[in-house]
Amino acid sequence: MNIFHIGYVLEVHMCGSINQAAKNLYISQSSLSSAIRKLEGELGYNIFARKNNNVTLTPEGVVFLESAKIIQSEISRIQKIPFMFLNQKNLSFVCNYSSLFMQSLIAYKKNSPDDNVQDFFKETGLINARKDVVEQRYRLGICYCFSRRLMHHTEVSLKYNLATEVLHSNIPVMAILSKRNPLAEKGSLTIDELSAHKLICFEDFEYDDWLGILGIPPTGSVLNIFDRGGMAEAVSKDNYIALMINDPLQTEQMKDCVSLPIAGFEESISVFLLRPRNYMLNKREKGFVRHIKQKLQDTQKSRL
Repeated sequence: MNIFHIGYVLEVHMCGSINQAAKNLYISQSSLSSAIRKLEGELGYNIFARKNNNVTLTPEGVVFLESAKIIQSEISRIQKIPFMFLNQKNLSFVCNYSSLFMQSLIAYKKNSPDDNVQDFFKETGLINARKDVVEQRYRLGICYCFSRRLMHHTEVSLKYNLATEVLHSNIPVMAILSKRNPLAEKGSLTIDELSAHKLICFEDFEYDDWLGILGIPPTGSVLNIFDRGGMAEAVSKDNYIALMINDPLQTEQMKDCVSLPIAGFEESISVFLLRPRNYMLNKREKGFVRHIKQKLQDTQKSRL
């Protein structure tokens, strides 16, 4: 099997047309058609069903495409291996949404300045963070999930040759709400109270990773949002309740809001480092990870 033919299949599927795919690949339509038919002959089944000028996946093709995407990602990763071992001095982190992570980065750069490098930092959800590390857009990820789901994400990461390292555990999930909300006077909130209210969560977390564990039904009134600024605005101006990892820095920035624990909810969150298994952290990356671990430890101690 020619590995280039796998890329041909992905391009044809994306375009829905062999003619357009051939143009994108800078090869003739006849050469592309011949390559795909040769691949199908080797496999013993058709990947595409052809009708007029359009192509669609066969049932076998749907399954083939899932594996083809993984293979292409691995090929890309293999090709980038030499760059992973260059003498990189900068920080390259993708992190899940957290003011604590962002402020930790700023504090670390202030205490350990290096004017000769450009650092990279991105906030996103768990799924996209893993994808960014797999595809080498960022070298390292700092992610969080409910501890009950940690083994699941460790196993998924291993499939992509990624290693996980727990940085801190037993972090509670908190409800953030406006001081004008009548529920703000309570010492804690129950799942039933949350389920009856408008909720806001960060997107790019699977239902089983977040709302499912919290016991919020899929039919609940939930707004999924992609950034912390939008979350803060929805909570302070439209009376939403945010469900997020315990992050005192975030609550401090939202001066008209309060942070309340969830009564009777015993699940906790773990923060973990995500990295390619064969990648050795550089000096500044190691320093930043130590800094994050200490910050997480200090923050959770302060709530006790």
